[in-house]
Amino acid sequence: RYGSNALGGAINLVTPLGREADGVRARLDAGSFGYLKGQASFGGQSGRFDYFATASGQRIDGYREHSEGTALRANLNV
Repeated sequence: RYGSNALGGAINLVTPLGREADGVRARLDAGSFGYLKGQASFGGQSGRFDYFATASGQRIDGYREHSEGTALRANLNV
């Protein structure tokens, strides 16, 4: 299925579809060293068209100097 180059393993990325979405979903992860991540997504269908959107934000203080970080991401499929 993935060809001979995948003998060591393969990553199968599946894009979520709006018609298969569970409505609105949200999650929050927290951990050591100030790690905090939140994500929200929603999807739906209107006639022949479907849509799926997700947004996430992440921050971490880090366990040593200069290892802190932040990230904001958003994706939309129509």
